[in-house]
Amino acid sequence: MKKIYKDPIYVGYPQYIRASKFLHVGVQEGHYYVRSEHEEGSSELWEVLIVGTGMVIPNNSTHVGTIQDRGYVWHVYARPE
Repeated sequence: MKKIYKDPIYVGYPQYIRASKFLHVGVQEGHYYVRSEHEEGSSELWEVLIVGTGMVIPNNSTHVGTIQDRGYVWHVYARPE
């Protein structure tokens, strides 16, 4: 069975999220979130990181999405844990 979850993410702090597929990143009520699909028994643990424009991209990571908020542009990357 598949379900969709919404997890908070924070600038400067890696988050560990269990997901089988990332769907969306965005801002809701001033907070950053990633939405992902979870499939029972097949979801992997991912390290999710927010990187500013011009910063180094984490090794072995995949771009999940971009957030634009009050003049800032943040790029969300995930890599298997």
